[in-house]
Amino acid sequence: MKSKRNQRLAKDASIAIVGGGIAGSAAALSLQQAGFTRVKVYERDKGLFNENKQRHGYGMTLTYNPKGPLAKLGVLEELAQLDTPSRSHYTFDHEGYILGYFGNMCFQERGFGQRGNLRIPRQKLRSVLQDKLEPDTIQWGHKLVAFSETNGSGVDSKGSVEMHFEVSQDSSVNGNRVKRVQASAELLVAADGVNSIVASTMYGAADYLGIFVIVGITPFLHPLLDERGFYTLDGEHRLFTMPFEGSAATDALLKRNGSSHSSRQTMWQLSFRLNKGKELEKLSVLSSEVLLQEALRRCDGWHEPV
Repeated sequence: MKSKRNQRLAKDASIAIVGGGIAGSAAALSLQQAGFTRVKVYERDKGLFNENKQRHGYGMTLTYNPKGPLAKLGVLEELAQLDTPSRSHYTFDHEGYILGYFGNMCFQERGFGQRGNLRIPRQKLRSVLQDKLEPDTIQWGHKLVAFSETNGSGVDSKGSVEMHFEVSQDSSVNGNRVKRVQASAELLVAADGVNSIVASTMYGAADYLGIFVIVGITPFLHPLLDERGFYTLDGEHRLFTMPFEGSAATDALLKRNGSSHSSRQTMWQLSFRLNKGKELEKLSVLSSEVLLQEALRRCDGWHEPV
């Protein structure tokens, strides 16, 4: 959002990005690499890892392309070093019959050394991008609550966007406090997710698509989860698994060093159609433990290792 009078921003224009996730971090890095000197990212979390340590995020599948956007951002090879290998995927019905398969291990002409897609935990990708930003780019603990656009007067005047944030402050006396702060920018970039304050203010709330998704991460090991994953379909549900973190090579190194710990974790995702109503309202507020039991109930009797 910017004044229609100034379609091309100067390099010293103030740019505010709301949301410090992957999109916001990548946008900030791209702008700084292009020479923009006044870029700020406003993120509601208090920090990347120090708040809600149980929230791992989900696994990302990225394209390894030496000429693609990750290479242009200067992070491709660093991410390749963090890759969690996945060499094949199978598709089953709920009884375990194979419906299809794909991946490097399924084709003789493709070897282990050939680079395919990268699988990176979301928080690691976010960290790599943010480490390349200029100091103090990210304003942690800033939750956008409202904004408005103002148009300047005069031929050379600049319009601006006025933003209002709630900022969390820890206090040993009064506990967690929230104060209101304001900021302004010539350009506002909305990168605050599916429940975006910016998008909902401008275009209305996002429509529910009628699909409910339960996501989990497990250290459970099984041959079908050994640097590979699978889909299982029963006509009403889809279960998807993929390697989330770690590798057989890392486990071998840990073993040589005398550790029995495994580095590997698998992400699973169960999706199913669920219309608006009481059941949706109920599932939306359940704890992670109860949601796990709901997923197990829906997958009862499925093939191993489900």
